[in-house]
Amino acid sequence: MAVVGLLVGFSSHASPAIPMAGDDAHLGVATCAGSNCHGAVKPYDNSTVDQNEYFTWERHDRHARAYQTLQSAQSKRIANNLGLRNAAEAEVCLNCHTDNVPASKRGARFLLSDGVGCEACHGGSERWLGPHVSGITTHADNLALGLYPTEDPAARAKLCLGCHQGDAAHPMTHDIMGAGHPPLVFELDTFTNIQPAHFTVDADYKERKLLPSGTTNWAVGQVEAAVAFLSLVESQAGASKGMFPELYPFDCNACHHDMDNLRWAPNVSDEPGQIRLRDAHLRNAANAIAVRDAGLAQRWLEALATLNTSAQLGTGQLQSAARNFRTRLAQPAMDAVGKRWSIAESRRLFAQIASQQAAADGMGYTLAEQGAMALSILASDSNPAEQAAIASAIEALYGTVDNRAAFVPADYTAAVRELSTAVQAQ
Repeated sequence: MAVVGLLVGFSSHASPAIPMAGDDAHLGVATCAGSNCHGAVKPYDNSTVDQNEYFTWERHDRHARAYQTLQSAQSKRIANNLGLRNAAEAEVCLNCHTDNVPASKRGARFLLSDGVGCEACHGGSERWLGPHVSGITTHADNLALGLYPTEDPAARAKLCLGCHQGDAAHPMTHDIMGAGHPPLVFELDTFTNIQPAHFTVDADYKERKLLPSGTTNWAVGQVEAAVAFLSLVESQAGASKGMFPELYPFDCNACHHDMDNLRWAPNVSDEPGQIRLRDAHLRNAANAIAVRDAGLAQRWLEALATLNTSAQLGTGQLQSAARNFRTRLAQPAMDAVGKRWSIAESRRLFAQIASQQAAADGMGYTLAEQGAMALSILASDSNPAEQAAIASAIEALYGTVDNRAAFVPADYTAAVRELSTAVQAQ
């Protein structure tokens, strides 16, 4: 059974095709929304699932309104800036704001206007819907029939990163960002938890699917994001507009900040004025790897240094460095971080990242934003019985990164030190 695999660890190489790229037809949100299926107004008693999942998604989940976003004034402005006639008809927009499978894979009740619906995450239901409705199949049976394993953090990260970071099927470019698209940010555990849960984690849930810790989610998510970023660099490094390379893989906040807010320091890049890759996930992944395999972490950091150096040499060198980095180290890294994390390991990881970030001179916003999410997760996992005692320190840390335009590195590093002190006091 699939659950047995989860007992051992979470592995990226076993993930099936992303739902939008799979072979199964998508039958539409309406096929899940019946009152006897997942369309109840409130949770059912004496049921292994709540059965109000559609209601939760439709009323509370922003994915349900993703298509509607394309009709907003901001989306119209972005489309106009890009020379697109209509954001709600442009493939580049629909690929993330809807379950935009080919017409040949759309069932009779499928509606593109449903936005990011059930099958966008759970996979085309052509094969698994009938057996699933019967109630006699196991979760493992449904997975074998094409249900996407969202409970596996590696598979879930692959799925989310397509839109929340961008990939070949969901292209994000500096042109799109320059046209007014909001910055893309992602961290697996945080983003999982801020979405309204359409499931209840009870004994039955844990028996069927298990439940990775926040640290496991974070570590797996960082490696998956790092690997996806390397693939993105490979695919985009050769693109250029005149004298400029494709700038999307580079750190937006390294350039887009008040010129009076001086942020460069020797730990940020080799020389002042160098355009920096958006490498926060790569740096965080190195920290996670180091707790499990110091030698592998050293090779990862050496590859990261080569990657950043190659970005200053030319697109060919950058592509080659990204490809070598990914092919040599992606799977060993996932093997290292994919097994369950103990409380002791979470404590070591928290201390390691907190120490680095508290001492960082010239901290950039991107790394700080990712750091705030990491430290809040790791602090909670390090002290699972004392979360209330550190809640105010976590809130203060988040307060220093809630406005990128007003970000003050010294305030952030001070908040990191305060959180570290609060954690050590427990």
